[in-house]
Amino acid sequence: MSSLYVRDLFRGWMLSLPVAFYDTENKLVRPVEPMWCTLEFGVPVSDQYDFCKNRAEAGEVNLVFLGPQGIGDSQLLSTADLCMDIFMAKVDPNGDLTLTNRGSPMVYSDEKNYFCVAVPVQYDYSP
Repeated sequence: MSSLYVRDLFRGWMLSLPVAFYDTENKLVRPVEPMWCTLEFGVPVSDQYDFCKNRAEAGEVNLVFLGPQGIGDSQLLSTADLCMDIFMAKVDPNGDLTLTNRGSPMVYSDEKNYFCVAVPVQYDYSP
């Protein structure tokens, strides 16, 4: 599980992307844009460690881009790629979080008829 600091920082960075961001974590949303993005914090790759009262966390969060089905994959994949370049250039102003790796995109369709591209991002957080 990602800490609140990580979640809040990621959410803020998502607002700077050129596609609408909706925070769907335990919220019901109804996006009006045909293409939008969200974060998936439920990724099971996350470790928290305590060293002499110092805490460290290594984890992974999926950036998920959603668009309509039936129009091909080029537009959504191009948008996701552009957004990932912007996102991976982000730097924590406090120096506590570092983005360490961008994984390969996973493509799937969801139950609400969206075509989805999820891109995992690994990070290290040490307050």
